[in-house]
Amino acid sequence: MFPLPAASDWKPDELNAIAAIASAVTAIIALSVAALTAFYQRKALHHAWESNSASMITKFVDDWQSVQYRAFRKRFATQLLEVRQIKARYPQRSSFIDRVGIVDLPVLLFFERLAYLTHRGVLDKGMVWDTFFWELERYYIAVTQPADLLQEYREGDQTTVFRELEWLYKDLLPYDRYQRRIAVERGAPDVGNIETFLKEESDLEVLRV
Repeated sequence: MFPLPAASDWKPDELNAIAAIASAVTAIIALSVAALTAFYQRKALHHAWESNSASMITKFVDDWQSVQYRAFRKRFATQLLEVRQIKARYPQRSSFIDRVGIVDLPVLLFFERLAYLTHRGVLDKGMVWDTFFWELERYYIAVTQPADLLQEYREGDQTTVFRELEWLYKDLLPYDRYQRRIAVERGAPDVGNIETFLKEESDLEVLRV
């Protein structure tokens, strides 16, 4: 091994070059540490967001299955079945506000709140799809076909009524079909499926405690 020259033996240019290399190495190390710190911070934040989203979804599920909401669902589904019967008997009729008024819509308001939080990124879209899209799709179709109740609620200046609910349905629809590996235009529940769903909802047991 050859002995290293003493610092006094280095030429100024050589010392400057060594100092520049040392400074660059230090900067690289500092940047690497900062990058790793930022990565783990982002990972921790994302985990916290997912955990919060899961907790909120669980609360929505609890509400959906509560005695109060089972009663809301039962009443709303019964009203929607009546609307379908009337529409089948009188195809030209376009007003059903007397059958399903705004005060009868806590089920749609439930989905509106769910949609609002999803649209703002508070809730994870995948979690919302996995937990509620089956019901959302059927209720959305039931309130827009054959009678478009959403359009009726929006008459006058109420153009934003249930806007978030409609956004959620249209946003999750292609996501659902992608997950199921089918075309977007396929896979929708037909008339029979919707009526079966509404009948099941209208027959929900509501156990008072």
